[in-house]
Amino acid sequence: MIPAGRRVLFVCTGNICRSPAAEAIARGLASSHGLVGWTFDSAGTYPGHAGEEAQPHSRALCARLGFPITHRARGLRKTDGAQFDLLIGLAQEHVRQLKGHFPEQAGKVSLMRDWDPASVGLDVEDPYGEPYASYEEMGRVLIPAIRGLLGLAPSSSSDGGSRRP
Repeated sequence: MIPAGRRVLFVCTGNICRSPAAEAIARGLASSHGLVGWTFDSAGTYPGHAGEEAQPHSRALCARLGFPITHRARGLRKTDGAQFDLLIGLAQEHVRQLKGHFPEQAGKVSLMRDWDPASVGLDVEDPYGEPYASYEEMGRVLIPAIRGLLGLAPSSSSDGGSRRP
């Protein structure tokens, strides 16, 4: 667990599926558990979707979990390495890219699923272009990792932990 009051950036490729969902879920879980001082944002390694809304299936999944996405995609900024306390890649390729973009901040970089002891080393698979079931699976793997990041118990009925995505 990292201390309260941290600034966390979630990073995927286009910032339209995985990272905005991680941001919304993290924000919702932190709020519902009274965790103060946390801030969350997300970005993509590919800036081509900048300004777009999250994918409809990502928005639908998070709305159903009670964590709506209010988001416009953005690419990584030169200041992100210094601005955030933790840079979380949704896949190993994002971890490599973050370390390449911010070599002086490499100690802040981690893999999303490494925060779930049952899933260390695994990627959050990209559901882009896939049916809604792929987004449900994304939700199933994000929730325990985000709970681990926030230092919460494995699941609870008050936060989507027992809700089926």
